Amino acid sequence: MKLKRIIAYIIDSIFVSLITSMIALISFLNPTINEYNKTYKEYQQFNQDIVATESEIDTDKLINESTEYYYKLQKYSLSTNIIEIFCLVGYFVIFVSSNNGQSLGKKIMKIRIAPNKGNVKWYNYLVRMIILNGTWITILSCIMLFMLPHKAFYITSMVMTYIGYVIILTDLLFMLFRKDERSLHDIASNTKVIEA
Repeated sequence: MKLKRIIAYIIDSIFVSLITSMIALISFLNPTINEYNKTYKEYQQFNQDIVATESEIDTDKLINESTEYYYKLQKYSLSTNIIEIFCLVGYFVIFVSSNNGQSLGKKIMKIRIAPNKGNVKWYNYLVRMIILNGTWITILSCIMLFMLPHKAFYITSMVMTYIGYVIILTDLLFMLFRKDERSLHDIASNTKVIEA
């Protein structure tokens, strides 16, 4: 069952990433895509110039410019992040809840989400999605983008990303080593995964 869950998640992640990417290419839904691409090319050139330089690198300047590029890239990817959140909610909450607890990956692997106690409600699927996909990081990043100065935003984003990695690793370790094979997102959402 453990391997089935991992494979199902990989299938679902690829599917949602493809859908998100296709929608993000629609310019009226993602009006800053050209600014993002331009800034990303500038950032690549900036990095190449640093590597090619033979003189001593000014660390303060490097940090300030890198932080500024990071901030701009995050600002210009705000529409993509919002599209991603809608796609994740649409797929992992609405689609799965209306499909007897099965995503495409789970359907292929012949497993499904079931209640640990009681019934599975839409908010149980939402909690699973927020923890499993690190959606909380994306939501907080979108909010902090407008609240924090550039350097503070950069540092906070990095810290949240590392916390997200720890949560995902903990989630996986729970599934691999608990007798009931329930992950952190299963426990938080009062669900479990069973054979379909």
